[in-house]
Amino acid sequence: MARRHDELQRVMHADRALQRNKLQLYYQPIICVTSSALEGMRYELMVRMPGDGGQMVAPGVFLPTVERFNLVPKFDRWVLDAALAWLTDHRAQLERTLHCIINLSGHWLVDDEVRRAVAQQLQGPGVPASKICFEITEATAIVNMTQQATGFIASLKAKDCQFSLDDFGSGLSLFAYLNNLSVGFLKIQWQFVKDTADDVADLEMVRAINGIGHVLGEKTFAEFVESKAILERLCEIGVDYAQGCGIGRPRSLDEVA
Repeated sequence: MARRHDELQRVMHADRALQRNKLQLYYQPIICVTSSALEGMRYELMVRMPGDGGQMVAPGVFLPTVERFNLVPKFDRWVLDAALAWLTDHRAQLERTLHCIINLSGHWLVDDEVRRAVAQQLQGPGVPASKICFEITEATAIVNMTQQATGFIASLKAKDCQFSLDDFGSGLSLFAYLNNLSVGFLKIQWQFVKDTADDVADLEMVRAINGIGHVLGEKTFAEFVESKAILERLCEIGVDYAQGCGIGRPRSLDEVA
């Protein structure tokens, strides 16, 4: 009962933050590991919610509760609207952007209303679809990859929209149909990346996942790059892109602007 009460408090706080437009987007840069050529900016946008003490709360803390109470589609809509509005209002940033990664839950693959909102937003004149990369988790892909969902992804890819698969390597079942999914970018699960400078087994796991990704024609991301030593190992392996606090900490969009 105590846990249920805490959950209800959290979901009410999240719903108030959503209704009052108190959510914030944070920005984290992504670098190209395999090339030093300047080809445009890549970065990921992540949602944050103010806590009771004014501190910003990461999505891993509040989104599981929000999902259980079926509020995630509303959060997806807010994230999408806020991200595209910010890019539209900051044209200089938009022009420098090669790929802006936007995290959406698995609900947008199966929710007709959210799918329509995504399609309508990318048809407008504000932000070219080619600059947007939607990120979904491997678990989401496994659960929600219906024929309708894959068709929707294919329709967005036809508009030059990009897709990234997060937490890649956490389950082997995805390899069976990854060829048909063809997302474009694979983000290697952070648990394998964080100790690559010290743990030979993790290093070889990252090497194997990176190799499989390249064989399938996908670009590879490594997240949770916390040090120069990890970045050097990724460079040796040939991982394409990297992000993490060792490269740049998440900052609010207000600070970036």
